[in-house]
Formats: sequence, C-alpha cells, structure tokens
Amino acid sequence: MKKNSVYRFSKANRTLIVLSNVNGELFLEETMEKYNIIEKRTIVI
Repeated sequence: MKKNSVYRFSKANRTLIVLSNVNGELFLEETMEKYNIIEKRTIVI
C-alpha cells in the first residue's frame, strides 16, 4: 500500500500553525511557506 506524500505534523505544531493563522500573526500563504505546507487544506484540532 502506498503512503500519502503529505507532511505530518505533531499535535503541538498543528496547534501552533492554526493559532498563528487565527490570531492574525501570519496569513495562510506565509504559514504555508514557513512550515513547508504544500496544499491549502484546513487543519482542524
């Protein structure tokens, strides 16, 4: 079975990523660039 070629983040990193967007510290595109996120999928905690 083939694994997804998607980066996996720990729960702490997911929380940090989402909170930086929610608090307005980073825009979505800036967050994607900073954390090497390829797709614009929403991370729900």
